[in-house]
Amino acid sequence: MHITKKSRYAVRALVGLALREDGAPTPLAELARSCEVPFQFLEQIFAQLRRAGIVTAKRGVKGGYLLAGDPGEISVLSVIEALDGPITPADCAAETSCSRRSKCSASTVWLQTKQVVEDHLSGVSIGQLAAGGVGSAAEFESTPASAEAPVEQEKIG
Repeated sequence: MHITKKSRYAVRALVGLALREDGAPTPLAELARSCEVPFQFLEQIFAQLRRAGIVTAKRGVKGGYLLAGDPGEISVLSVIEALDGPITPADCAAETSCSRRSKCSASTVWLQTKQVVEDHLSGVSIGQLAAGGVGSAAEFESTPASAEAPVEQEKIG
């Protein structure tokens, strides 16, 4: 499973919008520059986000984009699904699953993986990211594996 560059850029740009303190619409060129996202790619991304109801556009001299709702209510999962579709670590975890799913013992792990990823991404909002409320990547990367809490595994069988 791979989160696309489109979704990663979208999350970065939406956090940029959430950080705007004046509440004024942000021109896309300004947002692209400040978030270091290619302008033309951001245009395509924001067209999809507008159709999904995640952002709104205001035309005119002082126009630009705004978040369509409270940043605390916009989950990272909703952004990814708006741009890339559902999270699917394997074909059998898709809504239209494979015909062998009921006979395949491996399908359970893919369905559980899908659920864990969806649960995590739906629990992280653009507002939390803007507030720095989910920790930094540097903190995560510097945590030694031995210091992490052990993960309980469900017995599959």
